Amino acid sequence: MAMRFRQVIGSLKHGRGSLIRRISLIGSCILLIYLVITSSTQAASIAVSSKGRSSQISTAGSVGRDAKDSSPFRWIENRRRKALRKAATAEGLLASFWRFFSVNANGIEDSEQQLLVNWENAPLADKCRYMIDATYTMDKGWSNHMIVDFYANEEVDDLLASLLGERLRLFDYCFIAGGLSMRKVFEIESLIDPDNKSNSSPEDFVKRVFPFLRQAGDQTSDPMWPEVIDLTSGEKEPVPELPDEFSRDFWLNWQTIAKDKGIVVTLNEASKNLFYKQLKVLEHNGNRLPIQIITSGNEFSADFRKELQETVEISSQQVYLINCSPLLDASFAKKNIVNVINKWLAVIFNTFEEAVLLDVDAVPFVPIERFLQDKSYKESGILMYKDRFMPEERTFQYCVDMLKDVEPSWQEKNLIKSKIKYRSDFTDFDESEEAAVFQRFSHDLLLHHVDSGLVVINKVRNLNGLLFSFMLNLDAKMKRCVYGDKEMFWLGQLYAGQNYSIYPVDGAIIGPVRESVEKDSAIYQICASQIAHSDESQDLLWTNGGLKTCKRNHGAELDFENDPKYFKERYGDLATLQNIYNAPLNLEGMIIPKTQERWIQLEECSGYIYCATAMEEKPVSNSQQSVSGHISIFDEPTLKKYNSVLSIWNES
Repeated sequence: MAMRFRQVIGSLKHGRGSLIRRISLIGSCILLIYLVITSSTQAASIAVSSKGRSSQISTAGSVGRDAKDSSPFRWIENRRRKALRKAATAEGLLASFWRFFSVNANGIEDSEQQLLVNWENAPLADKCRYMIDATYTMDKGWSNHMIVDFYANEEVDDLLASLLGERLRLFDYCFIAGGLSMRKVFEIESLIDPDNKSNSSPEDFVKRVFPFLRQAGDQTSDPMWPEVIDLTSGEKEPVPELPDEFSRDFWLNWQTIAKDKGIVVTLNEASKNLFYKQLKVLEHNGNRLPIQIITSGNEFSADFRKELQETVEISSQQVYLINCSPLLDASFAKKNIVNVINKWLAVIFNTFEEAVLLDVDAVPFVPIERFLQDKSYKESGILMYKDRFMPEERTFQYCVDMLKDVEPSWQEKNLIKSKIKYRSDFTDFDESEEAAVFQRFSHDLLLHHVDSGLVVINKVRNLNGLLFSFMLNLDAKMKRCVYGDKEMFWLGQLYAGQNYSIYPVDGAIIGPVRESVEKDSAIYQICASQIAHSDESQDLLWTNGGLKTCKRNHGAELDFENDPKYFKERYGDLATLQNIYNAPLNLEGMIIPKTQERWIQLEECSGYIYCATAMEEKPVSNSQQSVSGHISIFDEPTLKKYNSVLSIWNES
């Protein structure tokens, strides 16, 4: 139409316009006037509506930090503000008028302007395509793989962690919680890179976000499904019938296909005897849930797999071996998925919807189903138990400062509505255990908060939080900030914007009770290498650290080697100390110390022995008895029940 209009004008200028052309000119002029009036009305409407939208855009300080300069969210929000200002002024009308006379000019710019101005109501897929393109625009070589290296440069290390957080929340927004098809999103025409100079694709994007994951090929390649072996029969389970494009939309499909409840364990050959003991205890407790042992595919020798199968065959337990290697980038896994990092394979790549993760030296004293029935777990989808209170062991201020940059920025919140339960600049907290743990970590810099020996997980509800935990635990700088994997369980959920629960009862200790009676009080003390966990009625639920006096293998030898003078003076010789360490734990009682009462660490058992105390003050006249901490001396029926588990564990 614009071309025809210009041709008519040109004809008239040269005096060659026919009557028909004159009529066309009149019609075109009428159409032009109509468009101008319509455009004016639309511009006024846009100005009013965009003014309202602009007032709704949060700014720095009110809802979070400012995004980094290299953040795609910052880049988008800057363009969005320009688009809103443009729509709210006469410039918007003039620009629209000028484009009327242009052929195919700025067509993509028009579409981008429309998307940015109407962001709140735009289709999710369009927004996701735009944000993904912005990610490539800001850095064509971006990849979360970079977090596995420590650069010893605060600006670089913190930036990588910040961008990691943004990318994980963006992926969830679009493809896990958002439920979009990767293929359909990438089929949308790019408003930023229409020629795809960045060579982006669904496979490339997923690989850059999750570098540990095998890159999905075309539909003729092997499906992304773990090898599942039934250890009772030794048979390999067939791959189930999978939906189309299962591998391309792997995380969404992996979440959807998960079903049933079970127990997940990770172990190596050196800890096999602990697993055999655990298996006997589960059998004693009447466990009927299936058990999955998760491996990266390289841990077990053929001889051990045979031994494992023979052990399971004479057990009543249903045990499966899950080999994750078909899902993993082999090179990345070999280098980076080692030691405690394997636990993230266990919580993510088991096939259950709901699972109880057990460390191989964790000992449950109640049926596993009881943990899955916990009220707080059902509310949040993940439940953790508290660790010992050890105020002398701390994290670093630079760790807390780094995590401030992992929080969602106000730009991100505007664009994808990211949320976080607690923020570093909060001053008013609720009374929950989760809030107390966050404050002790971020404000007091305490290192130990939760015990990851037993974690209750609904994978379907909390998948993105688990992926966040996994990636944080791969971060080279973040590894320096925590002890192993345990704090990552709540940190990942926090920064993913998901809910989580921490059981309110403090960590306890079980073992032989020492009583010291003074004039006005009785002091009780237990020293042991185990941490115990009880319910709110002080009934024992589980322990971490096995049920020997010293949980450390070859503990006596190591102690005599490291400090021969100390141990010779106290225990005489190595054989005596070995007998003490290898003896079953003497169960007499349990102490839950006062929350702020520090645990005392001893030299014995390579430093794994801790002591906790409780004190009862005698009442004065009619006043109530004063108690510091809680002491339970087990009665005969209770002792019999607990000792049955202890005996089975030590005799297996």
